[in-house]
Amino acid sequence: MLISFVTKIRMPEQRGVSRMIAVMCQAFFDNGHKLELLQPRIPPVKTIKENFWDYYQLAPNRYVLKSLPCLILPETLLTERFFSHLRYFVMSWSYSLGLVLYLFTNKRKYVHLFTECKEILVLLKLIKLIYSPTVVYEVHILPGNFYERLLEKIALSRVDIIVTTTHKMAEYYTKKNFAGKIEVLPNSINLQDFDYQTSKSELRKGLKLPSEKIIVGYGGRFLTNNMEKGIPELISAMGILKKENKKLFLVCVGGPEEQIEKYRRLAKENNLAKDDYYFIGHVPPKTLYKYMRAFDVCAMPFPWTEHYAYIMAPLKMFEYMATKNPIIATDLPSVKEVLIDRETALLAEPGSPESLALGIKELITNKKLAETIATQAFQTVSQKYTWRHRAKRVLSLITASQYTDQSLPK
Repeated sequence: MLISFVTKIRMPEQRGVSRMIAVMCQAFFDNGHKLELLQPRIPPVKTIKENFWDYYQLAPNRYVLKSLPCLILPETLLTERFFSHLRYFVMSWSYSLGLVLYLFTNKRKYVHLFTECKEILVLLKLIKLIYSPTVVYEVHILPGNFYERLLEKIALSRVDIIVTTTHKMAEYYTKKNFAGKIEVLPNSINLQDFDYQTSKSELRKGLKLPSEKIIVGYGGRFLTNNMEKGIPELISAMGILKKENKKLFLVCVGGPEEQIEKYRRLAKENNLAKDDYYFIGHVPPKTLYKYMRAFDVCAMPFPWTEHYAYIMAPLKMFEYMATKNPIIATDLPSVKEVLIDRETALLAEPGSPESLALGIKELITNKKLAETIATQAFQTVSQKYTWRHRAKRVLSLITASQYTDQSLPK
């Protein structure tokens, strides 16, 4: 079948969500189906020089990329300061109108809408009598304002399948009487993107990381929607540990660059010397995975917020599981949907540098526990959380939806 995967994100871009979309599309292709990725025709990110395939490090032309026109209001000081929402509104609706016309005229039968495509859903609802494709609505974040909730209220009944990444989000849609249409599918990973042939010492040499140090590492974007992901607490924890273990070394890689100076100041305040840490901005995905493989402990120190506790399904969780390294994470409901304390990760108290420090210390001193966690996490991600397996499940749901309006098959 041909699947039309729809996003409003301009690609390529640096956020992990854009790479997620790229590899999800790849996974449908890997399952033997055709796919077109539809996106708005927006000026590219100026700092990105590579093309789509090179940026995401994917084999070229495995699926079709198509950019559809939309209206972009001029980017001026006035529009940015006072009318930024209007600029997004105009872009969204103009793109949505053109996209639905494209889908209709080309008789597309299977439409996969990524989480932000609510205007498109409304338009598909309005023309249901003349055009009615199978619609998968994949939700990675719940509607955050009145406008988004209104659009879903108007059009959610048009959806054939709702895919969420956490059970908390599934509960939200269950309360809206869509229980029979919901499937929970966490994010995943491509194991073939990881270098398992090169030794840790060789990886460190190539990345210019200290070979003799015990490296505690964080990989991925430093912020989500301008919210900290726990790196300040991780720096404080390393300051605590450094008093008794001089071999510890902190690595944080992923960007944005403008955060790095702040983290350096925070490291200094926690009595970390310049040779105790290394902060680096955005790197290509497979390079990021080399850093992760070079760590001794992978840290996921998310603080307690409603988003981190109940909504997120972080890519780094599955990436860490694929590294064959032990994981220290914070004890959040969203984390525990995948990770089990002292089996696939060691869980610490959110927002507590002291608890993080104790967990890191246990992982570097209790070799048996660290090895058990690393092994079990790798086995779990290999068996349950690959993009190919995830796409196969979505495809089975699409097939089943053609024959029944009842609950999704298990």
